[in-house]
Amino acid sequence: MTVARLKPGATLAQARQEIEALNQQTMRDFPDTHKNFGVDVELMQDPSAVKMHTPLLVLMGVVLFVLLIACANIVNLLLARNAARRREAALRAALARTAPAW
Repeated sequence: MTVARLKPGATLAQARQEIEALNQQTMRDFPDTHKNFGVDVELMQDPSAVKMHTPLLVLMGVVLFVLLIACANIVNLLLARNAARRREAALRAALARTAPAW
């Protein structure tokens, strides 16, 4: 099995003709080893990927929503910790103003 890309401007029919011509030439050059070989040129389009587009977008939306909730929780925890230490910070600031400068 071989995977290749079509060059820009080439059609699938042209690729089939060229590959078939190469296969015929190889069969003439090596009749003993290539008698049961054939070629088939197809486009690589996975139909399952097209079907999965919408579910993947929904999944991405759900993941982003959960990430947003997690970030909001972290911010809430940081704000709560800061609010709990507000009195301590005020006391430290007051002591720093009244301390003698040596």
